[in-house]
Amino acid sequence: MKVRTVYFNVNNMSSAIIFWQKLLGFKPHKKSEFWSEFKCENINLGLLARGNLAKSASCIPVFEVKDEELETLKQTALKAGATIEVNITDHPDKKSYVLHDPEGNEFEITKFHD
Repeated sequence: MKVRTVYFNVNNMSSAIIFWQKLLGFKPHKKSEFWSEFKCENINLGLLARGNLAKSASCIPVFEVKDEELETLKQTALKAGATIEVNITDHPDKKSYVLHDPEGNEFEITKFHD
C-alpha cells in the first residue's frame, strides 16, 4: 500500500491552482473545474472542489492498493469502524471508495492507477 494522492478540499479551484502553482513553481498535470493534481515526485498533491465528492474534510489521503486487495481493505476499514461515503459504483473512476474513519476524517482507498 502507498499514499498516492493527498487532496485539499477547496472552495475556489482557480485561486487554489494559482496559489499552489506559484508555491511549487509548476502547473498541475491534471486540471478541471472539479479536481486538479500537481505531480510532486512520488505523490500527487490534489485539489478537490468542495462538495464534489468530499463533503467535509479539508485534507483527504488516497491509499492505493493492488486490485485484488481493495475489497479486503474496505472490509477491514468497515470492521474497524469506518463508514462508506461514496461507493465504488458511484465513484467517477469506478476504482475507489471514499470512507470516513470513526472520527469523521475522510479518506479514499483505490486500486493502483496507471
